[in-house]
Amino acid sequence: MMSLLIHLLLTSILILIIARQVKGVEVDSWWAALCGAVVLGLLNVVLLPVVTLVTLPFTLVTFGLFLFVLHACRFRFSAAIVAGFRVNGFVPALYGSILLTLFDLVISVFL
Repeated sequence: MMSLLIHLLLTSILILIIARQVKGVEVDSWWAALCGAVVLGLLNVVLLPVVTLVTLPFTLVTFGLFLFVLHACRFRFSAAIVAGFRVNGFVPALYGSILLTLFDLVISVFL
């Protein structure tokens, strides 16, 4: 439970860092980043496995590159749900999701 809370807080910090680094990703407050991290986590658990399974033929044909599109859509969808967290366009969502995935991988290694 404690590692989940730490992961959630670190993901919030990563969202704030990504908002500073990627043009088109905007976060108004710490609270919006925390809510964005919660929504991203819920989408990872609930929606992403189902969508990944449904789009498996596209993923196989593109040798796994379609997963980048799925993660970008998840990032943008979470921004649409959370007030104060905005992603303006697909390319910022793609860059933001790639950065979040890379940083999240580093966090997972240390936790």
